[in-house]
Amino acid sequence: MRGCEVVADRLTPKQEKYAQGLFSGLSQRCAWKEAYPDDTSTNKSMDENASKLANSTKITSRVDQLNAEVAALNMLTEGYVIQNLIELQERCMQKVAVMEFDKMTKQMVPTGEWKFDSSGANSALEKLGKYKKMFTDKIESANTNINTDITKLTTDERKKRIQELLDKRE
Repeated sequence: MRGCEVVADRLTPKQEKYAQGLFSGLSQRCAWKEAYPDDTSTNKSMDENASKLANSTKITSRVDQLNAEVAALNMLTEGYVIQNLIELQERCMQKVAVMEFDKMTKQMVPTGEWKFDSSGANSALEKLGKYKKMFTDKIESANTNINTDITKLTTDERKKRIQELLDKRE
């Protein structure tokens, strides 16, 4: 039978909403209430129906599919970036012969000098290091009084400063 497709495994819009609710972390009852807002049965009845639907092959397969899609996207994005940063760094570190045009042979010939892209290599390594949390950024305080040399203050100024610090702690 050409043109006919099996639709028995497809989810209804309400079943899809229920599966999406479970996938997003809702409890079975909350996912049921979102997917079937017109259901006026008791909580016990809703829980039974929600549990039965949650354990159905169609719903478990859909939730598994959604989890796999998210995992693949996260892996692809993260892995792709890391892989390409490493490749970029390696390419930038390669020695490349400096070439010049020889007017007599009318060809490019090496000068005997070599170059590499230190800026690109450094940038790629810096990004990889930040991703691996190998570096910490310096955090500066907006509080200008924090570094005040307390020994240069009068007794009254010291007491006032100490009280300010105590007030900020509370």
